[in-house]
Amino acid sequence: MNILRPVLPIIAIASALTLSSCSQDNTILYNDIALGDIVSGKFVSDAGLTYTPVEQNCEGRLDTMGRAVIRCDILKRVSPSEYEVRLNEMSKVLRKDCLIKDEVEDLEALGDDPALISKAWISGGYLNLATQITFITGSKKTHTLNLVYDNSVSSSDTLHFHLLHNSYKECYPTRKMIDDGDYPTGAEYSAGIAYASFPIMTFLPEGKESVPIKVHYTWYVSSEGKLTPDTYQSYVQGFIVR
Repeated sequence: MNILRPVLPIIAIASALTLSSCSQDNTILYNDIALGDIVSGKFVSDAGLTYTPVEQNCEGRLDTMGRAVIRCDILKRVSPSEYEVRLNEMSKVLRKDCLIKDEVEDLEALGDDPALISKAWISGGYLNLATQITFITGSKKTHTLNLVYDNSVSSSDTLHFHLLHNSYKECYPTRKMIDDGDYPTGAEYSAGIAYASFPIMTFLPEGKESVPIKVHYTWYVSSEGKLTPDTYQSYVQGFIVR
């Protein structure tokens, strides 16, 4: 079995510092990072700004993505809330509704494979997650991510959610998978970031302006910078604000 070193191919916030040149450069802002929805072929950020791509330096079609995170250069201000931009990077963001634990017929089918929440934030009415997962290098198999609201322990004081990952036996093997012999032998593994957004505001209790939330997840124990088959459970926490 190959020991995996985690890799994070996440859109990074790059420096806005640029080198001067002899040619005139009218770019307003370099390397703007934004998350938002695609509406009529245009990118509408969670901050309410509309970005119209007029140049593109990366692969992909933004108009085929319902929701995306982008890195772009802002070229021209069209109105106080609309800009023309040059796309430098884009990643599709999974957008799906939260599930409610008591309404899930087969909770085990959602999986219990490790998925690390690298970053979590609320914007545009969504709980947004940058989630690190492992996979067999080169495999085209699609993994699934679901966020489950645990109504059995949640209250008006704290809402509890669980991030569940099903790799369909193609994640870096956990101790349980090894003990059961339930993993492909000789596979090479990689790790990457999956972005996901879940509508969250409907869970804010009526009459409350804010409520704490905890989002629980499972990840691998590391040793000397490498993943091991052992896992642990943890959570990130924050607030939903009306």
